[in-house]
Amino acid sequence: HSFVIIFSSFLFFTNQILAQLDKNFFVVNESVEDLIKMDNDLYIAGSFSYVGPNAPHAVLLNYQTGQFDPLFPRVNGPVYACISDNNGGWFIGGDFTKVGTETRNNLAHITSSGHVSSWNPGTNGTVRALFLSGENIYVGGAFTNLGGVGRNYVGAVNAANGTVVNWDPNPNGSVWAITADENYVYIGGNFSAVNVDSNPQDRFNLARFPKTSGIVDSWICNVEQYSVSLPFTVYGLQLYDNNSTLYIWGNIINIGGSTRRGIGRVNTNASNSVQSWNPNVLRTSSSTIPGVVYSVYITEGDTVYIGGLFSRVRTTTTIRNNIAAVTKSGTPTVYAWDPNIYADWYDPSDYRPQVNSIIVKDNVIYAGGKFNLVGGRRRHNLVEIDRVTGNATQWDPHIADSKFNDDSQKVSILLTSNGGLFVGGQFPSVNGKTRKGVAKINLQTNSISDWDPNLGLSWGGDPTVQKIAVYNSTVFVGGNFDSVGGQYKKTLAAIDANTGQLQSFLTFSNITTPISLLKVKDSKLYV
Repeated sequence: HSFVIIFSSFLFFTNQILAQLDKNFFVVNESVEDLIKMDNDLYIAGSFSYVGPNAPHAVLLNYQTGQFDPLFPRVNGPVYACISDNNGGWFIGGDFTKVGTETRNNLAHITSSGHVSSWNPGTNGTVRALFLSGENIYVGGAFTNLGGVGRNYVGAVNAANGTVVNWDPNPNGSVWAITADENYVYIGGNFSAVNVDSNPQDRFNLARFPKTSGIVDSWICNVEQYSVSLPFTVYGLQLYDNNSTLYIWGNIINIGGSTRRGIGRVNTNASNSVQSWNPNVLRTSSSTIPGVVYSVYITEGDTVYIGGLFSRVRTTTTIRNNIAAVTKSGTPTVYAWDPNIYADWYDPSDYRPQVNSIIVKDNVIYAGGKFNLVGGRRRHNLVEIDRVTGNATQWDPHIADSKFNDDSQKVSILLTSNGGLFVGGQFPSVNGKTRKGVAKINLQTNSISDWDPNLGLSWGGDPTVQKIAVYNSTVFVGGNFDSVGGQYKKTLAAIDANTGQLQSFLTFSNITTPISLLKVKDSKLYV
């Protein structure tokens, strides 16, 4: 009987806490190992290198300040695709189950006022591509059910009510890219056949379908994959020149029988009609290894911006790290414009900086991906670049990142709108600050303090702090580090609680093992 009373009281207490949970409170990009509250300050310690507000996966950023809109609906999983609804709102796709307070499986519509509409077709797998054409939205990804109807990897729904359209290309692999004109829909991805349940036809990674039937068109332009370690071949498609030209990009080595590394373009009025335009995007200084192109922006003038994972364009001597601009006409020619996007955590065996999305607005270019340096200037996964100089501007929303920046931090999609810059991806936070191993949060102002001991590790990894203790105006930290504010100090340090400066304490000590306990009691520090 006593157990029941205690259990009931526990449930009541837990529900009270959950009801008061501050969803906008801060998050970190790795683990928190210890924390301690002193007056209005919360000290946290761990293996993190970033602290910021809980603003994950999809945010709307102010063009002037870079600050996110806290009223924009929070999405509980990665967002990979976003298109305008042509009324100031957004259709989004990805790998999520909730948008704001509404249950939405991988597809949702957010209105211009920031509300989640009743539009709710849903899928049973990840959505990678969206394209609005006429009354319909074409949806691609890795699913087998769309809006309660069997659809393998691609389908179409009504943009107004979400009902599934009787259009079923039925490829045998995932769809990553969709574009359309008045008569046809083009799909790209990682497949080898379409219409597989009715009249199977070979189509390698690119196919065209009439809008009226979903039966594959006779037009053929097969695309060959380069790296089998990537889950896609065609990553993006865009029609241009009155729909007579189709740009194709991704993890590519051959288009329509012609060698094209990363990107190429073809005529849409004939099969395998590959144009001579050839940026020849290269991964390394080798002339045979293609780069991966993730994003292309075609201007009204004579410029095509290319973003991805590469280090050379056109020739093995023309260095462009992950972003470049080339002419739309001619061979093409590579412009001198060179933002030079990369990262100082770069490890070619595991971690690769890249640009995943490019969008142009007026005189600037927004580039998102996973990186932390732009022309030597610190920018984290999202940057605003001057279209003339190629330099990063002052605008800096500081997307969450980490020393070993895997896909869990990256920006996947960008879209401009009157309300701000839509940013989607896998990131957990924006508008944060770099804090390595230890940070102080002011609970009264709900802000990250400027206090920053700047812990470091001489071999280049991120420092970690396992334990923290506070005594008067001193903060004791124990962990894996060997410098504080640029001064040598290993494993255990005393730091001024106001300035963040290293204090003179146990200067003779040389602790080489991890700290598992730090405790202040009766004016003594137990280690």
